Amino acid sequence: MIVKLYKLLFSKQIALITLRGMGVAFLFLSTLIMTNYYDKTIVGEFELARSILLLAGAFVLIGTDRSILQIAGRLSSNNDLSQLKAIYHKIILIYFMISCFILSIILIIPASWINIISLDKPMLFKVLGVLFFYALTLFNTEVFRVYGKHIWSEIYRGIFKYILLFVGVIVLLYQDLTHFILDVFLFSFFLFSIISTLHIYPLLKVNNSKTIITYKEIIKISFPMSLSSLGFFLLLSIDIFFLKYFKGDELIAIYAQPVKIIALIAMIQTTLQSSISKMIADNYYSGNMESLKLLIIKYTRLIALMSFPFLIIFLFFSKSILLCFGEDYVSGNSVLLILLIGTTVNALCGCTGTYMNMTGRQVVFRNIIFITVLINLILNIFLIPLYGMNGAAISSTISLILWNIFTVVYVYAKDRLILILN
Repeated sequence: MIVKLYKLLFSKQIALITLRGMGVAFLFLSTLIMTNYYDKTIVGEFELARSILLLAGAFVLIGTDRSILQIAGRLSSNNDLSQLKAIYHKIILIYFMISCFILSIILIIPASWINIISLDKPMLFKVLGVLFFYALTLFNTEVFRVYGKHIWSEIYRGIFKYILLFVGVIVLLYQDLTHFILDVFLFSFFLFSIISTLHIYPLLKVNNSKTIITYKEIIKISFPMSLSSLGFFLLLSIDIFFLKYFKGDELIAIYAQPVKIIALIAMIQTTLQSSISKMIADNYYSGNMESLKLLIIKYTRLIALMSFPFLIIFLFFSKSILLCFGEDYVSGNSVLLILLIGTTVNALCGCTGTYMNMTGRQVVFRNIIFITVLINLILNIFLIPLYGMNGAAISSTISLILWNIFTVVYVYAKDRLILILN
């Protein structure tokens, strides 16, 4: 019976990873066309815009894309999900207010101030203009998970979003309108935020009574997670901003491709972590620590098992893989090899961030992330001017390793639970 259940679980995760992989495949195909046929300046601007969206999106989401799973886990332990509809409405209103505030700030700031940090105000305003829709799209993918609709979550998260980009890349290339590729990418969030909301709304149960969870409680639970998310996205984007400041768009274009390759392994890890987020919260708040321990061990092994083949392939065929992006991009080979070190450690440590956020340790995790962000910031300032892309890769790798080690040590000290592969 146990073997059958494990096989069923494994097959479910394979399906989720396959769907996530299809989405990433569309992104990779789009990138391959762009790096081979688009001007590197356009590619660099596109990658910079993606980084801005990731970072600004963390401000708008304020951790609600993660906290909704913890909140749902708490409600499930009491067999009551009827509050989720009111919570959903409140979170959407929070997104709208924060998005409007950010746009207002950008309107007020003089363009000359923005130019100091090598950013273009019209491009920045365009990207930030879709913040509300970007946040809503990401939040909806997590709400699907609350109701066990993991398949739909992955379809919206990857396939729908990137297939539009893929089509846009091809059409714009043939129409000689490649400079509109960023507009197509941003439009996808507007389109799929509406579609996913219409899809998700019938799942939300009508409240039987007045909602118990207030705006204050939502923010109290979510805000530490938002700071963790912000810190995480800073780790992903600080190097891009410093490369932009010190070296320019073309180097960003080259650096971004090894990062995308590494994202394939991160995709496996985040897919598996997301699929058990609610289960971690359920077990923890129900006091089932033995079941929680077995769950963590199983998924840590699964994450490592599914990550290592990619790590080996990327290690031995790094130059050949980068050559697919074009000859100019092979110069990013050393970046890829450096990033593989941090990714290997991350694969061995399994569910660090997810465990912390789902067990109410979001404040501690926030502190860990911000310590590593500070270290990353200092390293980037010194290493990028000296070593360029390699300096950025070294900074990211050291930060990722420290973040995982700090978390593993903390969880073992508090819960006597080993998050690293064992």
